[in-house]
Amino acid sequence: MDKVALLDDGVHYANMTNDKLVQIILNVFCNSKRLSHQPAGRLCCSAWRPKLTRPQQFILATSVLCVLVWTLTLASRVLRITRHLPQPSVQIVLKGRQQTTTIVALTTVSQAILTLGAVLVYSYIADRTPVFSKQVKVFSWMAFLVPLACCCLLGLLTCRLAKDSSVLNRQQTCETRGWMQLVLLMYHYSGASKTFSLYFSARVIVSLYVFLSAYGHYTYSLRHGKSSCRRIGEVLLRLNLFTVLLCVAMDVSYMQYYFVPLITVTYLLVMVVAALPPHAWSGTTSPWYQVAKVVVVMVTLYLYHSQDLALNGRDITLP
Repeated sequence: MDKVALLDDGVHYANMTNDKLVQIILNVFCNSKRLSHQPAGRLCCSAWRPKLTRPQQFILATSVLCVLVWTLTLASRVLRITRHLPQPSVQIVLKGRQQTTTIVALTTVSQAILTLGAVLVYSYIADRTPVFSKQVKVFSWMAFLVPLACCCLLGLLTCRLAKDSSVLNRQQTCETRGWMQLVLLMYHYSGASKTFSLYFSARVIVSLYVFLSAYGHYTYSLRHGKSSCRRIGEVLLRLNLFTVLLCVAMDVSYMQYYFVPLITVTYLLVMVVAALPPHAWSGTTSPWYQVAKVVVVMVTLYLYHSQDLALNGRDITLP
């Protein structure tokens, strides 16, 4: 061994030498396995040892508990139906009124939680374990266009007339946002970010989605009046529930799924703008005041980000 590869004590090897020796040892044990499996990039020579965090263990335990509850409640329901027995009911007092619920409600809730837990467990197994083979994404136009063409065909076969014929009604905006989500899903799945035309199109789609989302929430405030704290909480829960649980299950940052934080911030900004005087739900001011208020906020945000770009000398890009 060359003396240059040793430390000053003449006994221990330098870090560069240790790295080379480790690579040699790994090649001795891994090359035979990697060459026998094609493509070689799908195989990892190290054994997988699951090390679940506490939140991941909680999600797994909750899913298993929901499986037991759903199985027991379903078996009890089937047994009572076959024996022509009435379903057991539970009296619940809600806001001073007494309501009756049956075991069917427990079955529905447990089934919903079980479905959510199954999706989270499957996502963890698919992405964090060697159960499924892994491969580097190589973009192909066929892999991107064929699934979209199949979805378009299914959409044409299931299309129907909308009840509301106004411009940008809720059905139109929801349908448009659904197609945008489908395109973005295939964009990330096929690794299309390496193609400039698709990358630019995806940025435009994200911007249009943000606009339609903000437009829908703002028009809701105009039509239905002041949004209560309950509705704001319901919207935030609907937007972030699955994403937050997925972050916990996959042990990643919340900003890893940038799309949901973007829509969440947009919704909160819309609620703040709607609450500024003149209020969106007052109904006594001209619609042009609302338009002017939105334009002023947009210009203010643009100038703020322009100043930030000028000071930092960099572009703000989505991951």
